[in-house]
Amino acid sequence: MRGKRAIAAVSCVLAVSVSALAGCGGRGVANDDQTLEVYCWQAGYGTDWVAPLLEDFGTLDWVKEKYPNYKYAKPVINDQNNFGESRVDQGAGNTIDLFFSQNMESFYGTDTLVDLTDCVYNQPVPGEDILFKDKLKPSVLDNMGYRPIGNLTAEPRYYSVPWADSIGGIVYNQSLFEDLGLTVPNTTDEMFTLMENVKQGNIKNKAEYKHTYSFITTKVSYTNYMYHEWWAQYEGLQGYKNFWNGIAEDGTRNSVDIFSQKGRLKSLEIMHDIHNEDRGYYDRSSSTYEFIAGQTRLLTRDGLMMVSGSWFSNEMQDLAAGLKKEGYNDVISMMRTPVVSAIVEKTPSIVAAASAAGKTSDEMLSEVIKEVDAGATKSSNEAITQTDFNKVREARGLKFSIGATHNTVIPQAASAKELAIDFVRYLATDRACAIYAEHTCGGGMGFQYSFEEKAPEKYEQLMTQYKETFTLQSDAQRMLRAENNYILPYYGTFPLARWGGVTLLTTTYGVETGFISDKNLTAQAVWQETIDYWTENGNRRWNNALSKAGLR
Repeated sequence: MRGKRAIAAVSCVLAVSVSALAGCGGRGVANDDQTLEVYCWQAGYGTDWVAPLLEDFGTLDWVKEKYPNYKYAKPVINDQNNFGESRVDQGAGNTIDLFFSQNMESFYGTDTLVDLTDCVYNQPVPGEDILFKDKLKPSVLDNMGYRPIGNLTAEPRYYSVPWADSIGGIVYNQSLFEDLGLTVPNTTDEMFTLMENVKQGNIKNKAEYKHTYSFITTKVSYTNYMYHEWWAQYEGLQGYKNFWNGIAEDGTRNSVDIFSQKGRLKSLEIMHDIHNEDRGYYDRSSSTYEFIAGQTRLLTRDGLMMVSGSWFSNEMQDLAAGLKKEGYNDVISMMRTPVVSAIVEKTPSIVAAASAAGKTSDEMLSEVIKEVDAGATKSSNEAITQTDFNKVREARGLKFSIGATHNTVIPQAASAKELAIDFVRYLATDRACAIYAEHTCGGGMGFQYSFEEKAPEKYEQLMTQYKETFTLQSDAQRMLRAENNYILPYYGTFPLARWGGVTLLTTTYGVETGFISDKNLTAQAVWQETIDYWTENGNRRWNNALSKAGLR
């Protein structure tokens, strides 16, 4: 999902929303407890879904009984990053009852937003025998919890609900992979072997792909998402959480030693090897492309892979349909993130099993990953311990999402507060999930719901209509439902990041831009710079961060 740009070029989102609401009274409707006023941030999933949900909500018998004069105003829609924050901050001066916005975390724990814990999360989903909080995917629920500064052991409170469960990952041209005889890599070493073969021309049907690079990007890059995933794969989920909670590898709390975590370095090494100019795996010029133009290159066979997200389906569906008329009919998919090959440093039994079998450690790691993907919960190779198998299984399932920052919130000053609360509860229903999926090319809002199982006719209809891109969204949704998949906690919710100012990296280098702009820059230098930044002058910055975060 992105800010600072509209997606009207992809589809007539705004026009559809306005025309659908033309008979609903416009912005001049009464600001009362039976009229719902909504804002929606226009981003990767568009806004086509807003009007159908508002309309369907009003058709329900229980809604008609409780709100006999239910109306909804024409939603306010724009792509301004801070519009929602600024309107909520107006307090009584704001008339909008419900915000589908972003970055509302600064209002958590204040009297600005409605606390949804008891009135939504602990309430049943209307018409379904399940609590709202239990309808959310477990990792999504974990991501939404808020604890006050200085009290990390408190029971979480909930001030928002996600309206998109988008995940980032490596998107690839599946049809082109097949034509070139390429296999989706299980490990990062396999990924680099694939890219080297493309560079050297060691592929089938060479005429099908005229480039020597594999990775492409756009001006708006999501490479940072992969940095989190490979880092967390190496350290494990708990190790990743420990970093953001200030817990060192030896268990010491409030320790500046967290910055020496090797997972950060291992991930940076992968990032370096993808983007370094001398390797030639990355189209450096692609970073000048606008996002739609860049993503179109994947559809037109001008790139094999790019880091993007599940929203690619919704953004590109209309262009893909148009390109089909020009002969471009490729299927675009999202691969499961290759596991960082360096994980074998923490799985000694895999290394030993590989040696005994006369294989490389990476070959044995790939075999374990295949078993994980097949649904195994233990290795068929008796030489591989359960502990090491579980580490690989966890690594394979870790995903990075910004869904937790796409917040549905209700201001305390809302005139239709109870109506807005009931509408949020309605969002968890299967019928609301189906409407949302139908208008977002199969997307989800973070609930445990299967579009293909619960609405098979609509699913097949979209699959047929948007085969090229819908496959990507389907892949993403299956990954999110898989038992061994877990969305990484959003770092911005941790006290050290939220209040203490601890960031992904220090400001000199960017994860991607540094390696693109300076071919001599090393992963070790970027890693070490962050360590130096927090430890200089007797850990002055670190101690200040701990104080601001309420950790000392």
